[in-house]
Amino acid sequence: MRKIFHGFYEPTKKELDKIWKTGLLVPDTNVLLHLFRFMPARRAEVLAAFRSFGDRLWLPHQAGAEFQADGRDADSTNRAAYQKLKDELLKKRNEVEGAIGAFSRFDPWPQGSSMDEIGKFFERLTLEVETAVKQLPEALSVFKDVTDIFDGKVGKQPVDIEQRRKEALRRFDAKIPPGYKDKGRPGDYLIWAEMKDKAKSAQLPVLFVTDDNKEDWWARHDGKTLGPRPELRHEFFEATGQLFYAYSPSRFLAFVSSEDEELVSKETVKEMERVQETREIPRRSILFRHSEMLNLVTVLALHTAKSEDEIIKTAMKITKVSGRISEEQSLRRTGDGNLDDWEFNSLEEHLEKLSIEAQSIFQNKNKDDPEKINTWYAFSKLIDCFSYSEYWDQIPK
Repeated sequence: MRKIFHGFYEPTKKELDKIWKTGLLVPDTNVLLHLFRFMPARRAEVLAAFRSFGDRLWLPHQAGAEFQADGRDADSTNRAAYQKLKDELLKKRNEVEGAIGAFSRFDPWPQGSSMDEIGKFFERLTLEVETAVKQLPEALSVFKDVTDIFDGKVGKQPVDIEQRRKEALRRFDAKIPPGYKDKGRPGDYLIWAEMKDKAKSAQLPVLFVTDDNKEDWWARHDGKTLGPRPELRHEFFEATGQLFYAYSPSRFLAFVSSEDEELVSKETVKEMERVQETREIPRRSILFRHSEMLNLVTVLALHTAKSEDEIIKTAMKITKVSGRISEEQSLRRTGDGNLDDWEFNSLEEHLEKLSIEAQSIFQNKNKDDPEKINTWYAFSKLIDCFSYSEYWDQIPK
């Protein structure tokens, strides 16, 4: 059975050892773009982790082209984030100083009071931001580092590129991973096709490192990422006779660090984790533009033991699973359903578990709370907000 349903079985230790010791290391474009965001010491360690694979390091032509096209944007976006932080600090300073100035009291603050240090405190914070900006890598130096490390290790553009673009569209319509979450952008499939070609010609397994966290790459169950999707591992093995596995950048660096902490430090692993987590920030900022959602999240955080981020993530999970169930029910009514019964039942079971967990959290049990509210009702309203397309369509998936 394992041979027939290869993709559904976790790789054995022997198989993982083979991938790590003999396989090609293939970083995705998004991993290379992170190099524009790292300070020099951390960037050097990430590059060292790549170099440790020697001649087994390889880059698809599509990934190389995307890096060339998007590198400067990654650099400018990163620098703009620092400037935005400076602007926010100035705004907060004015707000705090304005609040203090507008406060009326008969006695002055005691000599040496922290109230007199507000301006200096914000100046120190701003100085730290400016110092960090000076340490950011120049875009040209990052381009040079990547150029040097992949010299002679980049695939040639496939001659049948247009046919592959058409195949990417067909797979999107049929929801065949990877790439069906990116209509009109065939990049994921083009990289996937190149990896299969390379593995077949070189007769080597592939270890893919990507910061793409969408469902068309990863298998998930009960909110946990289990690994690359079984369909991908199965397709890869059927087409090439070789093994395929994938890791997030932080997971990859953690494994390298566990073998040689002098090559990749635990601090660099943590920094990569932090960079990956910042993907949640744009999502949260979009949500908070809407006062109703902001109020609901704030109230729930005050009356439960959960943070605002945890509340947002829980609501989004329930909304997403509910949306998939509703969509599939609609498709089944028209005879165009894509999910098998067991998959559909699994979705319903997942939603039920999520709902039970949420109810246990979002029910105010503190009878002494002077501002007692119905937190489950508030949480239900938050889910309703997520369900409206005017909100959901704006949120980065």
